[in-house]
Amino acid sequence: MDASLDRRFPCAADIERAALRRMPRFIRDFIFLRHGAAGLLDLAGTERQVEMKTILPIAVLVAGLTGFVETAKAHSFNVALVIALAEPSAGDARQVRDGFLLATRERDGHPDEESDGHLGGLDVYLYPVNLERESLAGVRALLRREQIDILAVIGPDEAAEEIRPLVAGSKTQLLGPGRLQSASTESFTNAFLAAFGYRPATPAAEGYNAGRRIDAAVRPLGGVDDRPSLRRALDETRNGLDW
Repeated sequence: MDASLDRRFPCAADIERAALRRMPRFIRDFIFLRHGAAGLLDLAGTERQVEMKTILPIAVLVAGLTGFVETAKAHSFNVALVIALAEPSAGDARQVRDGFLLATRERDGHPDEESDGHLGGLDVYLYPVNLERESLAGVRALLRREQIDILAVIGPDEAAEEIRPLVAGSKTQLLGPGRLQSASTESFTNAFLAAFGYRPATPAAEGYNAGRRIDAAVRPLGGVDDRPSLRRALDETRNGLDW
């Protein structure tokens, strides 16, 4: 290593190597393409000179990306839709999913969106799990793989209680089954037919109801970060929600 650089910045190599180890690979690739091999330290331990004119743009880039990620997270959330119907028939899982998606597409849409829809004015990303096919292991795997903000259970109360220990102590909020007040309104049926091309049954209404309950809870809060308030808001519609 250049002795003059080492005298000016005694710990530069160690600091820069540690920072590079923590960087996502796509950022390191970007730096390599822009600055060449001289812009990176050998992560295996080989020392190379890193010019400070390279390090400063890297710091700015990382700070900007961090802010971008935090902003994106603040404007979106993830929902696991666990389908746990007591006596499911063919097509029920699809009905639940499509009913939920209908709720996500009624408001707040915008061009070029990449999410599955919107609830409460925020982008929502949906992760369906068919409990009959995947069992609790599928729910467990999803919770390990993704940061799930709300886990909605479509099925009997017993299914929700069986799943509750999986989210205990975590940031994931459990949305248990809610009572349907409007299982087959004409407006819901027509909207579902127009969106998916087939008639909805009760499972579709249950999926739609779950989506509407989440929308009603999240919208006044402006997000999902206030977990105690979110839990209370979700519980308020447990006995029914008019739509």
